[in-house]
Amino acid sequence: MPTRVLDEDTYPVGGFSSISTKGSVESLLHSQLAFMEREAGLRPDLFDVKYLRDELYYYSRDENQFLRRRRSFLFCLYPDLVKARYKDPDLPAQRIVMTLGLLLTAVRKLSQWLSTDALKFEFLLLQDKEAKPLAQEGALLEMLFREQIENHTVEVKHTAEDPGRYADQRAQRSLCHVLAVSTGCPDVRTDLAVTTDLTVHGPKPQVQIGYDAPAEPPAEDPLEAWTLTLERLLMLWV
Repeated sequence: MPTRVLDEDTYPVGGFSSISTKGSVESLLHSQLAFMEREAGLRPDLFDVKYLRDELYYYSRDENQFLRRRRSFLFCLYPDLVKARYKDPDLPAQRIVMTLGLLLTAVRKLSQWLSTDALKFEFLLLQDKEAKPLAQEGALLEMLFREQIENHTVEVKHTAEDPGRYADQRAQRSLCHVLAVSTGCPDVRTDLAVTTDLTVHGPKPQVQIGYDAPAEPPAEDPLEAWTLTLERLLMLWV
């Protein structure tokens, strides 16, 4: 299961590979305790002498290290997505449902493929002052990710904070990807994070990566277009 790790760190892997005269007390060979003398009095015993001369033996680990990378994924859902509550004849569900299904599948695939990394998924439902236009979508996300929310892998929150500034704060401590989802042209300005725009204003979604122009996937079937969009996003993030 992916777990939350505050900072990147290195951990020793493997077992003991050799014996050396340097190490910690926890790695001391038990046989070296035989040099301790019960009735040594005030004079140092043989154990003390060997310790001062670095002649005691310790188990030594191999030099392999395991690096746990920290990754953050921010899904910024703009208020105009209320217009996506529309059922196209060629799609099995509303556009907003297709969008949430795409994000759900993306989180599951990333959790499976990047299981050795410390992952954090945040759904930022942008709001204007106190109004929460995406309250229904937020409740649905909390139900879908109830287990991941419990172990702090996924977080769903309504916020009026600038998503670009929020992403820069996350990017200072981890590799951060931002997906701005809107029916128009979302404008997320960030200096440190990698941003991608997902526009949902028709039966086929459009993806804009960096300064490239928005492009629809090469598919005639709208349902296949959503599948190709998901594949493109996963290839970008992995």
